[in-house]
Amino acid sequence: MVATVEGVQMPHITTMTGETLYHHNIWTTQTTADGNCYKVPKDFHRNTSQDYVPFIIIDKEGELHHANYIQVIMHHDPLVLAIRKGDPHLYGSALHATPYYDREEYHPHYNCWSLATLERCYQNYHKVNAAITELRDWTLTAEVACF
Repeated sequence: MVATVEGVQMPHITTMTGETLYHHNIWTTQTTADGNCYKVPKDFHRNTSQDYVPFIIIDKEGELHHANYIQVIMHHDPLVLAIRKGDPHLYGSALHATPYYDREEYHPHYNCWSLATLERCYQNYHKVNAAITELRDWTLTAEVACF
């Protein structure tokens, strides 16, 4: 548990008709880069290290929990699906970059040149994309894909 929020619960993912979606209880084995094997829900990854996405789930008691498993869906509007151990519900949210803040001013700094390097017409955009891929930050990859 991370903390408690009074009277707030994170909504579950629902269909267009309002039916709650549940994750299937189908598990598979995932082998990490260091050779360890873990049981994870099918098509999901453990929400750790290179696959980490900041995603907080608020349960019906108002307690905050980190998602244990995530699935990133890269589309024209990237999103992340999340599961918490012991909770049958499926959660989701739009996926955006997690900003790194300057220690003194607490807001990200982007100048015109920085933003121009993200455009597809930038002559070295393939180098920028390769660098972002190498960082293995799902939130950053999603944000640049939207740009």
